[in-house]
Amino acid sequence: MTNGLTLPAPVDGAAALAATMEWITASEGSDELFSPGLKPLDVSGGSESLAQHLAAAGLFSWCNAIVATATPGQPLHLDPPLSWLMANAALEVAVSATRKGLFYAVGELQMLGNVGDRDLAAAICARVAGQADTYPILTRLQTRLHGLWDSRFNDRLRQYAERTAGAPLTTRDLWPRHDGMPVGDGWAHQAAAALWPDRYMALLTSLPSLFQSGFAEPLESLNIDRIAALVSACPPIFSDGGAPLGPVLPFALLEAMEGRLAAMAMDNMPSADGCVVRILEAVLSRPDGHWLGRAWLQQIIWRGNSRRAGRAWTDVDTQRKVRDRIVAGVSTQVAPLGAAAFDWIRTEQPLWIVDRILAEASILEAHGDAAAAAEILASGVLQGLVTATGRADGMTTRSPESDVVGRVLSGLPDLTLWFSTLWRETYEVREALSYPFKGSLDNPAYPVLSWGLNGLNASPQAAIDQAGLWRAIAGAVFETQRIDPNAWLFNGAMPPITRVTVQLGAALADRGILPVDDLAGFLGDQLEPTAEHARLWQIARAEASDALSLEAGRKVGAALVREAIETALNEPQPNWDMALDATSKADLADFARRL
Repeated sequence: MTNGLTLPAPVDGAAALAATMEWITASEGSDELFSPGLKPLDVSGGSESLAQHLAAAGLFSWCNAIVATATPGQPLHLDPPLSWLMANAALEVAVSATRKGLFYAVGELQMLGNVGDRDLAAAICARVAGQADTYPILTRLQTRLHGLWDSRFNDRLRQYAERTAGAPLTTRDLWPRHDGMPVGDGWAHQAAAALWPDRYMALLTSLPSLFQSGFAEPLESLNIDRIAALVSACPPIFSDGGAPLGPVLPFALLEAMEGRLAAMAMDNMPSADGCVVRILEAVLSRPDGHWLGRAWLQQIIWRGNSRRAGRAWTDVDTQRKVRDRIVAGVSTQVAPLGAAAFDWIRTEQPLWIVDRILAEASILEAHGDAAAAAEILASGVLQGLVTATGRADGMTTRSPESDVVGRVLSGLPDLTLWFSTLWRETYEVREALSYPFKGSLDNPAYPVLSWGLNGLNASPQAAIDQAGLWRAIAGAVFETQRIDPNAWLFNGAMPPITRVTVQLGAALADRGILPVDDLAGFLGDQLEPTAEHARLWQIARAEASDALSLEAGRKVGAALVREAIETALNEPQPNWDMALDATSKADLADFARRL
């Protein structure tokens, strides 16, 4: 996009710029928040306006152009000569960096000259090349940031930071939970990041962690190489034992960069792949890179599904490919913790602890040790570290959780043995939870069932007994439905687990791997006149042929299935995700009639 810095200089542009700089230098500025940047460019009859100053210098055409532009009803954008003048004035003010009220003046001139932060920063770097040591912008920026943090607008955050000073940082503190503060002044941040990445990162990371996350916004438009350089230049982020030390800006940069990579991949996947390699190199070449990589991997798994699917990103598959490349790159290049794995896992808060288990399993699997990875999963369940949090989300196909678990378990020589053994070893806990006064949503049945289905779903090319595994899972599903008081919560983990069990059973039956009697037996166990049961038949029909679904229905009992479906279709439809659309209802009604 054209900006004032790219326009050709007018014939008398140098004189107009010199007069403009005289006017700017003579005006008084202020570093106080929300202070005006410059005196008015035009005030009719005002001797202090830029228009009058240009006229006094004999530059009447420039004066007239400003007066005409300032007339009410004129377009907001400036004519090319004025745009050139304002953009180059912004550059001169920024390069000198001596004016009081520097940031407000440059911001106003940027707007008038239509100059973005990136273009202005690039022009500044070109001008100060070779004399960067004498360029005072870093000192001005430090004063500016401390002023912003100490301002009355940040009283509450500052008081919170003071109360929590010295407390260990947690996963919640590392990753930005919002877009941060509108710190602005992106041109100064980008210039400082390019000129002195080490000193700039030392400055930012010396500020409270709550404030650091806000700096992702002025930096996220930097190219990937520069972001990688900032990550490399950051002071130590983790101790040798993996404890966060205070710098959190790299986490904000990594999160912002993921969105950039996904957008880039839509147009040029090879270029995005190269950038993934570059950022992974920057992360993992740090002395604490293995801890930073682990934290990044854990966060990707925690986030789960692709962000803003269907709104910001039209190509969710491309976004997933970028995510998968990062997961694979980190998992391959970070060494497993071995015996210390659960020391690291147990230091996490309960909400995120399962994501550390999954991260370590992903690392072990990437290093070719699926058995050890599966043991990490099983041990997490048996130690009570895998709670109900996120288990239903883990059933979503192509979520990071389902991908990791699917890769791990489908690589086992006997997945049925893994599932059956873990199911048996969780018996006492599951049995205790079957009594209402002992009830809890943190039932180990759900991660075992969810992960078993993930493994089965990922096993088309694996040499495992798929029918035997499905039968073991189906039996465990029915057992859980029979004894767990919370199994029938409509928004709990059991409904999606049951649906996936039917989906995989129907697919296996349609391929001749699973006898239709087994599928019919499971569907018969679920028989009831509800919308959820009708939904199971809809899923079965979507995965299997019409003839096979009819055969399964007749084996359950034509009259019973017909009555259950017809009753469910005549009842008011629920508002949650088991509601059937008109097409599905018509198909099921026809299916029931033909049984």
